[in-house]
Amino acid sequence: MSLVLDSSAVIALLKNENGGAFVGEKIENALAAGQNVALHSLNSIEIFYEYSRAADVLTARRVLQDLAAIGIVTCPDLDTDFCEDVAQLKAHWIRVSLADCCGLALSRRLDAEFLTADRHELAPLFAAQIARIIFIR
Repeated sequence: MSLVLDSSAVIALLKNENGGAFVGEKIENALAAGQNVALHSLNSIEIFYEYSRAADVLTARRVLQDLAAIGIVTCPDLDTDFCEDVAQLKAHWIRVSLADCCGLALSRRLDAEFLTADRHELAPLFAAQIARIIFIR
């Protein structure tokens, strides 16, 4: 099963937070099986922001380079169909962040599971089966 990673899942992995080991196993298994592991560009911006703020720009760059080195692909998808899907998600699920909507839309496009720690925000979308959402904790 291909994976799309929310920034919260990546940060949990990198900071050894609760659920991080689960994320690492899912990534390892997907890559070993030759499946895609992706991150939308807006989610990578959130990761870059987190590490720029907590450390510095060089650390933030290194984190994204390390993710790419293990096989995580950053997808800049913003074509018309993608943007319309994101906009419809955001319009219907107002409390969900735009970055999460991008991750969800990417998971729908790639027919992939969306790994996230954002249970509170995404539980209603999970219940509505908007995408294959996997909560890491």
